[in-house]
Amino acid sequence: MAEQPDKKVIHGPSECVQCHLPLEGVAGHMIERRQVHDLPRWRIEVTEHQVEEGECPRCQQRNRGCFPAEVSAPGKSGPGVRALAVYLHQYQLVPMQRTCELLSDLSGCELSEGTLLSWIELAAETLAPSLEQIKQGVLASPLQHADETGVHLGGKLHWLHVNSTGFLTHLAWHRKRGRDALEAIGIWPHYQGRSMRDRWASYDRYGCLHSICGAHVIRDLTYEYEQQGQVWAGDLKEVLLGMHAAACQWREREATRLPPLERDEWVSQYARCAGTRLCHSATSWAG
Repeated sequence: MAEQPDKKVIHGPSECVQCHLPLEGVAGHMIERRQVHDLPRWRIEVTEHQVEEGECPRCQQRNRGCFPAEVSAPGKSGPGVRALAVYLHQYQLVPMQRTCELLSDLSGCELSEGTLLSWIELAAETLAPSLEQIKQGVLASPLQHADETGVHLGGKLHWLHVNSTGFLTHLAWHRKRGRDALEAIGIWPHYQGRSMRDRWASYDRYGCLHSICGAHVIRDLTYEYEQQGQVWAGDLKEVLLGMHAAACQWREREATRLPPLERDEWVSQYARCAGTRLCHSATSWAG
């Protein structure tokens, strides 16, 4: 229940249950409370700005006021409407037509898709400095995750490149997937920390520290075990998943590392699986 409700409705007795004396206006005290959480009636609020002209009482010069910079047209949507429309389309992924319909149905705001597109472009321009700050934050981080995925823009395949930390996500699209895109975006060429990545070869040329994403390693081991019949791959997969679970458990206990004995046992299991893999590879090569 809210500590400070927006409004209160008092329900006092209308009359005495014994003598039927009317009790309206008789002060009482609250003995129980209940709350209803609801949305207020949603409608566009129109603020009219008027410019006045007046005469100076000393020299009789006619003087005219002026509209604020943000009131640049006879009829214009305010920042609240623009922000909500961009939020619905860009973050909640509501299609353009349905975003316009939603605002019209719920609040009476009539909006064209062209207007919405112009607002999105304006938001992108406004956010350019923030995007640069995110980029610099990723560059300064000791660990980044990098990946790319295909997206269709204007009916043509492009690539959406991501560089992220635990707190920041930098997204950039490019017509290409490899080196040209990474150089144009400008994070990989200057990054000096450790990069968590898949096996995309374009990343190999950069001089930072590299680690292969565990999800990709598990995916490869699953293929080797289920499709190629490699028993060692199934064993190694179980060991890696067990290591991950143990690390999560100790992290929940606010530990910064595993106890030495438990860590050594996991390392021994990993070494045994890796040794089996090496023996298998040597046998295959000798054969």
